[in-house]
Amino acid sequence: MIVFSIFMFGKATKARGADLAETKQVVVCCNWPLETGCEIIRGINEFTLAHPEWDVRHMFVFEEASIDAGLNPDGVISSVPNKDLRSALGNIRVPIVALDHFPRRADVRIDVDQEAVGRQAAEHLIARNFSNFAYLSLLGPSSEGRERGFRQIVSAHGGTIARCEYEPGQKKIVSEWLQSLEKPTGVFCFNDYAARDLLSSCRANGIRVPEEIAIVGADNEPLWCEMSRPQITSVAIPWRQFGYQSAAALEQLMSGKKSSIEAHIKIKPIGVVTRQSTDSLAISDPELARVLSYLREHAFSGLTLNSLLRKESVNVRWLQRKCREHLGHGPHEEILRVQIERAKTLLSHTALQVKDIAAQVGLSRAHFTDTFTKSVGSTPSAWRQANRL
Repeated sequence: MIVFSIFMFGKATKARGADLAETKQVVVCCNWPLETGCEIIRGINEFTLAHPEWDVRHMFVFEEASIDAGLNPDGVISSVPNKDLRSALGNIRVPIVALDHFPRRADVRIDVDQEAVGRQAAEHLIARNFSNFAYLSLLGPSSEGRERGFRQIVSAHGGTIARCEYEPGQKKIVSEWLQSLEKPTGVFCFNDYAARDLLSSCRANGIRVPEEIAIVGADNEPLWCEMSRPQITSVAIPWRQFGYQSAAALEQLMSGKKSSIEAHIKIKPIGVVTRQSTDSLAISDPELARVLSYLREHAFSGLTLNSLLRKESVNVRWLQRKCREHLGHGPHEEILRVQIERAKTLLSHTALQVKDIAAQVGLSRAHFTDTFTKSVGSTPSAWRQANRL
């Protein structure tokens, strides 16, 4: 896991005289993954724009104190255990807002609504016609909450869940469990790192994703999700809002308004970001699943319906009938759909010109613009402007 360490040094001591009552020194201790942690910090920073009296110091605490000795905080926002907090700041007696379940000695706790994360993952897989479900778990209360939410929705639809609990590095356990699953199965993983482990095991065991195993992660760490092949679908958390809410809660605590705020604030997920790891419906026909796997793998390299038929040695009437039965449209439309979905990702996540995106998805510029506009209802440039991340 990558963690970040940010030090923002302002005044070494609090202001004197009239400024003493105005300056509030706040320490932020955050050991969350890189992109998540940065978004939390951005949320805290957005709050401080309206509170210039905040003198914010960011630090990373791990095993040994990593902080300048002159700090005398009025409040703390932290995601580190008590012992690490004491190591860095001593036995402080100031308001503390905990990020997630650490530190345990906290006045207010900001947490993700873990059950809602699991519910959204289940709804996503059910919408793709999966009837077999599984959960890849890690030890910890967050994992338990996500599993409960996942089970609530799956059970309500009459389904059951195959469960595996592992620790990072236990590849054999994941591999054996994966091979035992009935195919196709929709798998919800505790987080994006677990999803990457599962994807690696699928690759090692020759299991197709998403045709045989569809994978949903959680937390939506873009770096990890988008570097994976295929890219990983994930439940997104509004981490910037998470940071902003933590700062707002601490401000109330430092102002003596503890009774006016909840002791446990839950931040709800904001939906599922669909990527290639679930970019299909559950296909029970193994021959059709094989053909569609080839289609999705080669859709960006000039694949046509005729070349697909020749490569996979299938009859056009059979393929037309099977695709309409399982997908609701023909194979040619499926090629175009895969190309358009890839184009959307490139339009929203990159600065590539439209002509270059057209080439990357296997279409000419004119054909791409016409096809995209008919499919989406707006030109590629207009869609990019409305959906740029």
